[in-house]
Amino acid sequence: MINKNFYFINFEVEKTKDEIYFQGKKFGYLSNGNSGIHELVLAFSKNKSQPVYPLWIILDQNQNLIEYHEGKFSPEKLRQKLSEISALQ
Repeated sequence: MINKNFYFINFEVEKTKDEIYFQGKKFGYLSNGNSGIHELVLAFSKNKSQPVYPLWIILDQNQNLIEYHEGKFSPEKLRQKLSEISALQ
């Protein structure tokens, strides 16, 4: 279902150091000594000081947020949520 109806992007926020342009804004990597975090996840995260991983962000075709989920999705719950979203599109 994901490959047929969605574009899935796995984004490692603590390892990705490339600048990313999204919705006309530039997001970069914020280094903190031996670690860091990408600004893009902070832009999406509701918990700006300590984002929860995994973080699921589902956008519509116009890049509007339609689903936000912190933590793991069981396969059944993910399938259910994606089915609901597909039915609305």
